[in-house]
Amino acid sequence: MKQLIAFALGQTQQGLVCGGGMRFLSAMGNLSGWERTIVTTEHWLSTHREKFPMQAALVNDNTKSVPAAYFLRALKSLFVPLKISQPTIVYSPDDFLPDVLRPFLLRCTNKKVRWVQVIFHLYLNPLKRPGNFFTALLGYFGQQLTHLLIKHKADLIICDNVLLVEHLVRIGVPRKKIMASNCGISLPEIAQAQPSATKTDCSYIGRMNELKGVDALVECFSKPPLNNCSLILIGAGPLLEPLRQKAARQKLQNMAFAGSVLGKERFSFLKSSRVFTFPSHEEGWGIVIAEALACAAVPVVWDLPVYSTVFPTEAVVKIKENDLNSFASAVARLLANEKERSRLAKIGMEFVKKYDWEFVLAEERQMLEALLREAENG
Repeated sequence: MKQLIAFALGQTQQGLVCGGGMRFLSAMGNLSGWERTIVTTEHWLSTHREKFPMQAALVNDNTKSVPAAYFLRALKSLFVPLKISQPTIVYSPDDFLPDVLRPFLLRCTNKKVRWVQVIFHLYLNPLKRPGNFFTALLGYFGQQLTHLLIKHKADLIICDNVLLVEHLVRIGVPRKKIMASNCGISLPEIAQAQPSATKTDCSYIGRMNELKGVDALVECFSKPPLNNCSLILIGAGPLLEPLRQKAARQKLQNMAFAGSVLGKERFSFLKSSRVFTFPSHEEGWGIVIAEALACAAVPVVWDLPVYSTVFPTEAVVKIKENDLNSFASAVARLLANEKERSRLAKIGMEFVKKYDWEFVLAEERQMLEALLREAENG
């Protein structure tokens, strides 16, 4: 039986899974017939165990500090007992240190191992990245370190956008080791979801932090032209309680905070909203934007460079970054013109069909099988 060991230690938010976490879940589910072992945390396993049967080795920490948690998980991962007696894929679903360090060492010391690394996005310069500067600084230089390890030992690097490919080539990674692969969405799962009974004008799904722009979003909906438009915010994070308290103090009755929502329920919320408002400052691909398109909720987003290649369609309304007045005006226009909103929604639903996971992950599976054959042949 084909063997794969995955190191999924980078998830720090319990409940809602975003970005790379969604991709990892889909990639592992695509490997039916493989013997899969996952090195992960207890909270991740308890949330996703039912998705597919896998052996698991747990690495836990008791700190709420993300940098400290990553350091402890990376250290503890070195002592997880693993039996590798046949050619094995070691899979890193993200480029955080705890996902990278042990795979790097396994590749250095075991000829039966082939290392597959997924890179989801590039950290912004910490001087330009919203949020805590110290955390941004550690994240930025942490990524520089892990990319150095990946450059020297990874056998296959899967990237989800052209900007990442260009970055890796620029730092000296051979182009033949890089596989450009889109992320995707589960169209069958989305089709099964029923709209929520609660109808809203707008929705947001994502982490509740400054990097996602959710604080600015709440500000937009607290004044004209959006103060009479309903908004539901889904997700957890450090800004959840402060924003909830702010909305209560200012009596912003047009906003609802749903917290973390798992599985198909988030699609129900999207299908019950008309516009998806997502002012994130940093994205590797934009899975939740694709999900919004499939649910006929027209996305309004900042015009990030990555979107020009992933979403080259008028169905995703792109606004100059940090221009809150234009962002609010674009949302208001869509809500006031149902004919135009419906037109864009139909275009978006057709556009996003090419991003079904079934098509996206077929090539990745072929590449993993090719690496195993290479390891078997010595």
